[in-house]
Amino acid sequence: MFLVTGSTMFLVVTGSTMFLVVTGSIIFLATGSSMFLVVTGSTMFLVVTGSIIFLVTGSTMFLVVTGSIIFLVTGSTMFLVVTGSIIFLVTGSTMFLVVTGSIIFLVTGSTMFLVLTGSTKFLVVTDSIIVLVVTGYIIFLVLTGSTMFLVVTHCNVLCSNWFYNFPCCSQFYNVLFSNERISPVALYEALVALASVFLFLQHSGSSL
Repeated sequence: MFLVTGSTMFLVVTGSTMFLVVTGSIIFLATGSSMFLVVTGSTMFLVVTGSIIFLVTGSTMFLVVTGSIIFLVTGSTMFLVVTGSIIFLVTGSTMFLVVTGSIIFLVTGSTMFLVLTGSTKFLVVTDSIIVLVVTGYIIFLVLTGSTMFLVVTHCNVLCSNWFYNFPCCSQFYNVLFSNERISPVALYEALVALASVFLFLQHSGSSL
């Protein structure tokens, strides 16, 4: 079936079910293979179901590859998602990089977070303060001007999530602010963990 009226054109083929509509600009629809193309003004839509979804409207672009990649660009914001392995987000001066099951990396302004799950290492860099947390041990490395502080303290299981419930971790307060002596082995293990994380950060920075 074919219909033309004024500047509008319709094309309909039943069975394979294809629709073509042109009115001023272009609207295209094909079911079955499920492809949509819409161009109207500065907005364009393209949808290929099962594999690719693509949308451009003004300065905003969406690209979705289902099951593998999700990509979004809108203004100065970019989202890139590789499901099952990498989640990457850049928005302004903020960058998120997530490798599921192993690494969570966040950079926002002058603040940097690094989380290695499993071994549970947290690294937070915010202005002049560096905080590193290793499971069972907490390491504070604070750089303020020409002054450097390194605090290593053991934390119990209840305080393993101190990063999220810091005000509730009374045991952490007691250990941190008491003059408890740290064994050389604990200090060595903590420093090795600190060095390994910084080496990883240097490598990640060059790869990014």
